[in-house]
Amino acid sequence: MAGAYAGITVKLGNWSSGAFTNLYICTTCGYIEIYVEDDADLPKIAERWPARNGRSE
Repeated sequence: MAGAYAGITVKLGNWSSGAFTNLYICTTCGYIEIYVEDDADLPKIAERWPARNGRSE
């Protein structure tokens, strides 16, 4: 599977605070996968962006 890597962040506070993610895009089929680079950031993301009615919005 050929693809390209890029990075984005999930905002956790002010402009300089964010959790880094990795983004994989398959150039063959267009499949996109985003995952958090450091598992230690997951609780911070959950606190900053809580689920609503069982869904993240």
